[in-house]
Amino acid sequence: MQKKQSVFVQYFLSFFIIILASFLMLLAILTSIITNYSFKVKKEIMYQTADSATSCVNELIALLDTESGEETVMSDKTRHTLYILLEALVTNSDGIHIKLADAEGQVFLHVGNTSGGILSNETIPEEIRKIADEEGRYSNVRSSQRWQTRSPLQLVVPFSHPDEHLTGYIMVTSESALWGDLLSSTVRGIVLTTLFILLVALIAVYIISERVSQPLRQMSQIVHKYGSGDFSQRVPVKGNNEIAQLAVAFNSMADSMESLEKLRNGFVANVSHDLRTPMTTIIGFIDGIRDGVIPPDKQEYYLGIVSAEAQRLSRLVSSLLDISKMEAGEREYKMKPVDICEMARQILISFEQKINQKQLDVEFECFKESVKVEADYDAIYQTLYNLCDNALKFSPEKGKYAIRIREDRENPQKVVVTVYNEGKGIAQEDLPFVFERFYKTDRSRSQDKTGLGLGLYIAKTIVEAHGEKIWVQSTENEYCEFGFTLRKTD
Repeated sequence: MQKKQSVFVQYFLSFFIIILASFLMLLAILTSIITNYSFKVKKEIMYQTADSATSCVNELIALLDTESGEETVMSDKTRHTLYILLEALVTNSDGIHIKLADAEGQVFLHVGNTSGGILSNETIPEEIRKIADEEGRYSNVRSSQRWQTRSPLQLVVPFSHPDEHLTGYIMVTSESALWGDLLSSTVRGIVLTTLFILLVALIAVYIISERVSQPLRQMSQIVHKYGSGDFSQRVPVKGNNEIAQLAVAFNSMADSMESLEKLRNGFVANVSHDLRTPMTTIIGFIDGIRDGVIPPDKQEYYLGIVSAEAQRLSRLVSSLLDISKMEAGEREYKMKPVDICEMARQILISFEQKINQKQLDVEFECFKESVKVEADYDAIYQTLYNLCDNALKFSPEKGKYAIRIREDRENPQKVVVTVYNEGKGIAQEDLPFVFERFYKTDRSRSQDKTGLGLGLYIAKTIVEAHGEKIWVQSTENEYCEFGFTLRKTD
């Protein structure tokens, strides 16, 4: 099983790697720049020092004008003079040393150390002297030298008596330029800065990760409660970033789930009632007929009640099957030209008996005698029938009842079909939910005794499958009007 890493650990490792890599790259770049610069400066100083030292020695030999330059420079007085002159050259040159050697390479004067010029046993190697004699100077001060950490830089120049016979050698040496104070200070500064920034990053990442992970942990805890059926918890929304937007979406989802849970519970109660009531009625009357409790002359009447209750059960099952097919995408719509005005007339005629019983004031309006729309005949018939049936069911006696088919003002290529009825209407708080599954506004069932809370959801699903829209407008205790659009066709 893979070990779980917290958001803080993941963030900090990412920041650590990025910061460390950035500073290592910066260190490499600065090291290269400082090394190149230091090497260039050191090289120029060494060459200038060698040229100046050569000039001093040659001028001193020429000034003394002796037959042997070697005797001149080897004398105590001359050597002391040279020491003073050469020391002035290296006083302001950190790490620069000047050594004078005789023709055999034996060093007899060392300027730049703490010995005060005392003779040493150092000897310039023969191979170095040979190169200096042949090429005029020997030097290991090369570009590749700057990458060597501890190798000293050397420059050897021969000097001669005016009669051009070899007198000796001048050696200028310096420690490698790579490990100068500037480089050490730079490296130290970068390391300290890196540590400081890593510390700041640690604190910043901790704060950021806590702000990110805290609402996520809350969501995780709340989801577990949702799993047990408790939809009352919500995630606090702080700020206006992506996490806050996620929290808003999460809470919106919770609201929908809570609403669906209430609808589901209501649906179970309604379906239980709708199933139990007709089944109880059917069983009771059939048992009464079989047992002889109901006299033969009344049996036909009660069998009619049994038939009506059986049809009610059939409608419930059919509605549930319709919803199942729609949600599974199995219901196919056969689109063809349909005369919506003629369909509305036929539906209105089918309700003639109920309309007469309530003595309704009926109004039928169609902007043309015949209006063809592109639709599935059975599906739109079911939709319009459901809307008309609902309007009739909730219409008071002698109330106004209207079916209107008009041309859409915003889009002349569409028609608007509306079903209007006076009456109790729908409360404003119920309007957003009327098209949801199993939702019934008439909780008391005082008027809607046969409704299942599925008709409007089916109507909405059918209209949207046609690529159109459906809506409701209502003022409580005044009126209610449902409407939907369809596209015209020739």
